Amino acid sequence: MKKQLDELLDTNLQQINHISENMHFKGFSKRLGERVFVKIFKDPLKYRLEYRVLRNKGNCLLIFPEYSALVLKYEDYTPLNKENVNAEDIIKIAELISDFHRENWLEIENEKEISLEKVLEKNVYRLADRKEYTEISELHSKFLKNISKLDEEYEKTLVLIHGDFGFRNIMRKADDVVLIDFERVKYASYYLDFIKYFYQDLDNDKFKKELFLKHYYEHSSEEVLSEELEYCMIFISALGILNYTKRVEDKEFEELGLKMLEDIGNYYI
Repeated sequence: MKKQLDELLDTNLQQINHISENMHFKGFSKRLGERVFVKIFKDPLKYRLEYRVLRNKGNCLLIFPEYSALVLKYEDYTPLNKENVNAEDIIKIAELISDFHRENWLEIENEKEISLEKVLEKNVYRLADRKEYTEISELHSKFLKNISKLDEEYEKTLVLIHGDFGFRNIMRKADDVVLIDFERVKYASYYLDFIKYFYQDLDNDKFKKELFLKHYYEHSSEEVLSEELEYCMIFISALGILNYTKRVEDKEFEELGLKMLEDIGNYYI
């Protein structure tokens, strides 16, 4: 595949090490007369999702559907991490994701699930073989006691979310921050984008979370989430992590999902 892309782009692509399952390359394309970033997707569906987002943003230089490959202009981004992010950055990040949520220009009807009850049922059911299933079922039953009210609120919070929001997909460009990697976009509650970001990147720090949410709500048109729906979003995130770590061994990530379950249990005490 690399050989064919080298010929098509008139370049010699160099692979970039990346934690993703996808393959990433960079190089100078003589055909295009500029440096390029090439992303080859393992999953054709994720290729199509990312292409639809980037097409609307005008970021794609070329596409090669037969290889599930996108060719983008290479950008000199600086990664974000906990050590180099300050309060001003957190405010910029809040406004960045708010803008993404507000755009709402991409229709993915087959990905749109407006029933919170069905979302919970689907996510709980696929964990029936985990040892934590009894605890998961008990927590599920607590949310079901108030499901009508939660479902009504949930439907009002549905937007197109990034789906993998966090420092790994937020880059610094000069004095600004930008979002990358849109292969997991879907319709869901806007708050679902925040859970892993809060737990992993902000260490669930109360001051940082409140700073982020203050500026997110000021910049967006969203209503503040109720506390119970917030914990329901944490529950859904935890279920997603525990399902993922059934397939992929990642003890640290699994512990994060278990910590979320613990926090939900404490909420209901």
